[in-house]
Amino acid sequence: MTCCMQVCFVPGMLALGAQHIPEVHDEHMAAAEKLVYTCYQMYARMRTGLAPEFVRFSPGGAMQIGAAHNLLRPEAIESIFYMWRFTKDTK
Repeated sequence: MTCCMQVCFVPGMLALGAQHIPEVHDEHMAAAEKLVYTCYQMYARMRTGLAPEFVRFSPGGAMQIGAAHNLLRPEAIESIFYMWRFTKDTK
């Protein structure tokens, strides 16, 4: 399975939507928290501090670099900001 950097907008999208749909709030916030952690790890695990454009996940869950370049997409930091804004969790 492959995960592209472009999908790092999803945690922010889920968190924003969860604020307006009480029936799915907890479920969407839990999913957003897990996804944003993965996006953060894509940056944190690189020596340069820049995430690869995409990674592959092995069946065991290990991340493998798919393309080492980075197009400086803002989606990950935007999602991290939204999660902090809604949860005040500094992680």
